[in-house]
Amino acid sequence: MINYDYQYDKRDYALYPQKGYRFFGNIKKEGLGIFKEQNALLIQSGIEAFMLIIDQLSIGSKLTGKTNLVRNQQAFANNTGLGWSNEIVSGYELYVMDGLDHVILESHIKQRIFEKEFTLRKPKFLPSQLKKLNIAIHLRFNFDFAYAHEPTYIEGNNLNNRIIYGFGPALDIILYNSYLYSIEYSFNDIGERGLFFKVSNSF
Repeated sequence: MINYDYQYDKRDYALYPQKGYRFFGNIKKEGLGIFKEQNALLIQSGIEAFMLIIDQLSIGSKLTGKTNLVRNQQAFANNTGLGWSNEIVSGYELYVMDGLDHVILESHIKQRIFEKEFTLRKPKFLPSQLKKLNIAIHLRFNFDFAYAHEPTYIEGNNLNNRIIYGFGPALDIILYNSYLYSIEYSFNDIGERGLFFKVSNSF
């Protein structure tokens, strides 16, 4: 397998940006197609942009697309699309939509509602970096669209080959400027809703 990543990052804060933009992409070649092994040439690329409107109110969007230039039928386990990694549509956290191609547009608006630094009493064996606890809380609203194209494995899956969307509010809590905890209540276009918890960090 040959794998190549690239990105051009001009965001102000990688974990939770409020302004700036980023271009990114990946090219991956799997197999040679000679001995009936997996044969795929995957290209994925995208752009995300963020803009601070007033004070701590900001908007952001991320557009990502992926395609397989080898159009032969792929093994089911290698035919991954939406729902894997971080390409998840709001309200569809419990689903996957596999396919040769997919595109997803994620948009949000968010407002910081609280930010404070606390000095903690800590045991001597803990590192000094933990003495200052930074907490920031944001309210966020998401609206996502996506489409997964699958020409082969279509039986029993009515989420492929059509536009899907999801939306809903969220509460984001950032600790030590490095840990992000999100609580999201999401709705999707098939009438489902749910409460989801997500965790990420800056390293």
